[in-house]
Amino acid sequence: MALKPASLDKKTAYSFANLGSDLRRILIIEPFYGGSHKHLVDILAGNVPGCAVFQLPAKKWHWRSRTSALYFAEIIPRQHNFE
Repeated sequence: MALKPASLDKKTAYSFANLGSDLRRILIIEPFYGGSHKHLVDILAGNVPGCAVFQLPAKKWHWRSRTSALYFAEIIPRQHNFE
């Protein structure tokens, strides 16, 4: 189940399913989900059990590198304990 706050545009994507009751322990953060980055994240998420993936579309990499930390700090649930 993918959740999206109304304030985000339709191209912004992240995925997690009931993290409060889920056993997801590994957090994968990708601010530039495209090309080789997308390929690596897809392989990791498919082969490593218990992954939660948070990603942003592969656009405007210079802005992603500057602002993605602030975005992910607001989106990733603080009450969930990742390793």
